[in-house]
Amino acid sequence: MPVPHPHNEDLRLAALQQYRVLDSEAEATFNRLATLAARVLDAPMALVSLIDADRQWTKACIGVDLRETARDIAFCAHTILSGDVFVVPDATLDERFIHNPLVTGDPHIRFYAGAPLLTPDGLAIGSLCVLDTRARHDVSAEQLLTLQDLAAMTMEALETRLTVEARAAAESQLHLMEAALANATDAVLILSADATSGSGLRVAYVNAAFERQSGYAATDVEGRDPAVLWRAHRETTARLRGALSRAAADVLDMQFDHRNGNVYWAETSVSPLRDAGGQVSHLLLLKRDNTDRRREEEHLRTTGMELAQRVLERTREVQHLTVQREHDALHDTLTGLPNWTLFNLRLQAILRSADPTFAVLYLDCDRFKVVNETLGHSVGDALLVAFARRLEALVRPTDTIARLGGDEFVVLLESLDEPDIASLVAERFARAFTAPFQVGPHTLYFGASIGVVVGGAHYQHADDVMRDADIAMYSAKRAGRGAFVTFHEQMRPNTNTQLLLEAELRAALAADQLTVHFQPIVHIPTSRVHGFEALVRWPRGGGMMSPAEFLPIAEETGLIVDVDRWVLREACRHMAAWRTTLPNTDQLTLSVNLSSQQFTRPDLVDAVRTALHASGFPAELLKVEITEGLVMERSDVVTTNIAGLKALGVGLHIDDFGTGYSSLGYLQRFDAQALKIDRSFMGGVEDRADSAELVRTITAMAHNLGLSVVAEGVETRAQLALLRSLGCEYAQGFLLSRPIPVQDVPALLERDTLLT
Repeated sequence: MPVPHPHNEDLRLAALQQYRVLDSEAEATFNRLATLAARVLDAPMALVSLIDADRQWTKACIGVDLRETARDIAFCAHTILSGDVFVVPDATLDERFIHNPLVTGDPHIRFYAGAPLLTPDGLAIGSLCVLDTRARHDVSAEQLLTLQDLAAMTMEALETRLTVEARAAAESQLHLMEAALANATDAVLILSADATSGSGLRVAYVNAAFERQSGYAATDVEGRDPAVLWRAHRETTARLRGALSRAAADVLDMQFDHRNGNVYWAETSVSPLRDAGGQVSHLLLLKRDNTDRRREEEHLRTTGMELAQRVLERTREVQHLTVQREHDALHDTLTGLPNWTLFNLRLQAILRSADPTFAVLYLDCDRFKVVNETLGHSVGDALLVAFARRLEALVRPTDTIARLGGDEFVVLLESLDEPDIASLVAERFARAFTAPFQVGPHTLYFGASIGVVVGGAHYQHADDVMRDADIAMYSAKRAGRGAFVTFHEQMRPNTNTQLLLEAELRAALAADQLTVHFQPIVHIPTSRVHGFEALVRWPRGGGMMSPAEFLPIAEETGLIVDVDRWVLREACRHMAAWRTTLPNTDQLTLSVNLSSQQFTRPDLVDAVRTALHASGFPAELLKVEITEGLVMERSDVVTTNIAGLKALGVGLHIDDFGTGYSSLGYLQRFDAQALKIDRSFMGGVEDRADSAELVRTITAMAHNLGLSVVAEGVETRAQLALLRSLGCEYAQGFLLSRPIPVQDVPALLERDTLLT
């Protein structure tokens, strides 16, 4: 049946025509937005649809050839009528669409979700929609909000398109008018008010005809007092000033001095020009030959004033753009804060002063990458802006806050009376960041690690200040999230120690001096060993260095890639050897952690294949543990690597589940085999109901998705009993066994059970 028209149909159609987009060629911007909408809702088709008087025309078609349809069968006609997100979970069950040819025939639409394209006046001219050939009841409110945001971005793209076209047309017209003014046969002289000159006036502009008529070049007279150009200086100047003050037009028969010393006469029409504020700021002088005056006077008056006004407008626009460029060169485009260039200039100025009393606070945001990867860059950007605004509220107007890039900020405190003030400010920052940030529908806890440097005459270069602030900031990061650390001289040798530790780690890796320990993963119902997790250890200085000491350095320097691959090769080699020498080991699994850096490398799958082939260990018994954040990663190389590992037969386990922003949709898409509950939840299950309930929820959810559950950090029998009651399949932790060296594994496997 026909779809009713909105009550404001005439206004809506008029607004649609203003965008001049109907029947236009495809554009990459709208295709990208439609593609992004399809990805967000996991749908195969998406449209940017515009509803005309009797048709639906699409500016972008993704996954379907639906360039134009009748308006009465268009789903989007319902969307513009509703004025809000319009969802049809199953068109075959909806009386409005059950006989629709788009449902009964190609493209066999069953699911539809559309968000209206609303003009600034609230008129719905079309929609951004996604389509699917299968019924969908799993679309979340957050996905629909994202679809609305993408529709708003689509509308902004249409507005930008219209603005660019209008600006181009206006500039073309302005260029034509400027050319006409420059090539006019009559002399044009524009004077501005200037109290510093003797006549109270100054030459602002002359055209080519004036140059020919007077013999003066524009460079000779522009910016100078104009009184030197004419005779009867006092009388003529007084009349011009009167015309300026009264905002009144005048006609003067003026006697001019030619540059060569001759005198010439010209009948001169004087007209006031107003600035953007409506104030008279300039005089337009048109010098005409007497023979042409009567014929051209009215025409030149009108045309000359319009052209001169455009010249002034263009001059103001250029001045504004110049100021804007200077601002943009010294400020961050996202937050509006000063950038590194401006911060460095101010810091250098303080360092050159006679009494440089200052402090620098270097802030690096905690867990920003998690927010960016899980909630998207738009939420991440909004969070950084909110973070900047909160910082501004915590400092004095004389202090400088700058964004260095990414999630790093720096604060310059000037003229400190006491050095301790810097620590008090850092403490104030830390307290302020304990309050959550509200970004749209998201409540986010977002703090920062802060490095503090108290300045003085001992600093001469900004690079030295920033180096020490960076050292203090990394010390704060190691101290825990939201901490602040004030730099002292003893920290610098620690940095040298880290460099030495990096060099030793490289040497140990090259000399095969690392070792692998194995922690058993136990099958809870039988208490028997199901497999092992391989963990790297570094024998150093007569003892065993904790991975917490050297793995962060490996991550920071990129050595983690080589460390991971060494562990993979060694663990596969030992597991394959045990399969041939120890009984009942042919089904033992091997779990290996791979860092997120591995998954950005195109040779990851080849490295895993080589390790399996060299050792002879079966691919189906190898389990690669990856974090939630990596599962949410949408880059092509990560997706390709995960698919490549699955093609080898390698299993995927989601490690530390529950500590980030989980997505069931992505867990299903990547076909994981198991979830590993993070050890932080196990510590509270005995005395905290919320921790036990969270473990219960994760276990039930995993089982509903067909996934096994491995609980880490099991240290008490009460914890194990809870896991057994929940049907959790596997556990590992100190209750069962600590990680053990290679030589202790055979004895452990001889035991019937790991519970005594």
